[in-house]
Amino acid sequence: MMEENAQGGKRVGPSQSQRCAWARSCYISEDIRERTVFSRLFEILWGPEPVIMVQRLFGDQLGWLFHGLTLLGASPGMVIIVAVAFWLRGHRLALRLSGILLLTVTTNMLFWQIVGVPRPDDPGIVQRATVSVTSFPSGHTGSATAMWGLLASWHYVPTVLSILVVVGVMVSRLYLGVHYLGDVIGGLVVGFVALAIYRRWHYLILHWLITIVRSVQRRLGKWAFPVALAVGPVGFLIALFMLGTNQKGWQIGGAI
Repeated sequence: MMEENAQGGKRVGPSQSQRCAWARSCYISEDIRERTVFSRLFEILWGPEPVIMVQRLFGDQLGWLFHGLTLLGASPGMVIIVAVAFWLRGHRLALRLSGILLLTVTTNMLFWQIVGVPRPDDPGIVQRATVSVTSFPSGHTGSATAMWGLLASWHYVPTVLSILVVVGVMVSRLYLGVHYLGDVIGGLVVGFVALAIYRRWHYLILHWLITIVRSVQRRLGKWAFPVALAVGPVGFLIALFMLGTNQKGWQIGGAI
C-alpha cells in the first residue's frame, strides 16, 4: 500500500519489510493451493470415490457382463485372440500379437515389482474379484490397449470396436473393485507406449523371438515336435494345478 510522506505529502511505496511479508504470504498461499490441488488429484486417481461411483452406477445385476469384459484383457482372453488370429490369418499375425503381448506383460511385471501400489481395500468398495499382484498399472488395461490397438492400427478390426473393448476393460476393473482410476489410466499409458514401441521396432522383436525358437529347434533336433506336443498340455496342467480350487480358473481352462 502507498503511504504519505510526512515532509512533502508525497506518496511512497511499501517498505522493504512489508514487501517481504507480502511475498512470504503469497508464496505460502500458492504453496498451500498447489498442495490442495495435488492432494485432490491424488484422491481422485487413487481414492475410493470413482470405484464406488462405477459400482453404484451399474449395480449388482451386471456382474456377468463385466466379468466377460475383463477377460478381453486377461491372459486367457489374449491366448484365445492369438489362437483365432492363427486360425483365420496364419502364423504371421499370431506371432506379431504374441510379440506385443510379451512386451506388455513384461513391462507390467516390472512396474508391479518396482511401484507396489496396494489393491483397493476401502470398506465402501465391493470386492468382486481377488488378485494377488500389486495394483499399478492395470495389466488387463495395458494388454487390451496394446493388443486391440495393434489389431486396429493394422486394420484387422474397426477402430471403434477396439476403443469399446479398451473402455469396457477399464470400467470392468473398476466395477470388480480390483483397481483404482489411476491404475487403469496407468495401464492405458503403458499399453499406448508398448504399442508405439512395437509398431516402430516389431521386426527386431519378432526376429529375436524367431531366433530363440529356431535355436531351441536345432538343439532338440528330431525331438522338437514331440517336445512341443508335450510342453503345451503339461504346462497347461501345471497352471491348473497351481489354481487349486479356483473354480473360475478351471472353467476358463476348459473353455480354452
